[in-house]
Amino acid sequence: MGQLALPLAIAAFSATATYAQASSQNKAIRKSAASARLAGSIQTRQVNDSASLERTKRQNEAERIRGRLRVAAAAAGLGIDGGSYGDLLNQANYDAALNQTILERNRQNEVARIQSGTASNLAQLAGHLQNLVLASVTGGMQGFSTGMQIGSAVPPSGGGGGGPNIGGAGGYPSYGNQTWRNT
Repeated sequence: MGQLALPLAIAAFSATATYAQASSQNKAIRKSAASARLAGSIQTRQVNDSASLERTKRQNEAERIRGRLRVAAAAAGLGIDGGSYGDLLNQANYDAALNQTILERNRQNEVARIQSGTASNLAQLAGHLQNLVLASVTGGMQGFSTGMQIGSAVPPSGGGGGGPNIGGAGGYPSYGNQTWRNT
């Protein structure tokens, strides 16, 4: 058990550090996702507000056109029930309805673009989330492996000298057939 103490200690430390790092990263990702949702919501509201304002402007413009037609028809002594006034009024109503339809379609397309972009951002962020258990296990295994490597480099306690055995006569290191002495 003594030989496993160092690898187990490093494994525990590494697992804890990896868990903390993954947890912190997941927290940052969740904050980014919340910000992306909020930004998408704000952009959608801005598009809707802008479309509502444009709709009101177009309705007012259509009313002005109808008013001008009524004034022109009255000045010309025409009735408002038919004839060229009726045709012009029908065209003005048609144009106003067409403008409203185009405006609504543009609003829907812009909202769909915002929602698609937000969904894409959220999916990308979700892909970076880490499973905390898996991250901890992986970190622990890496720490254990590192601990085993460190442990194999240290000689067992109770051996002679406490340092690496470099062999040689009289405790002097030897390299091949040469013996080195300190003089």
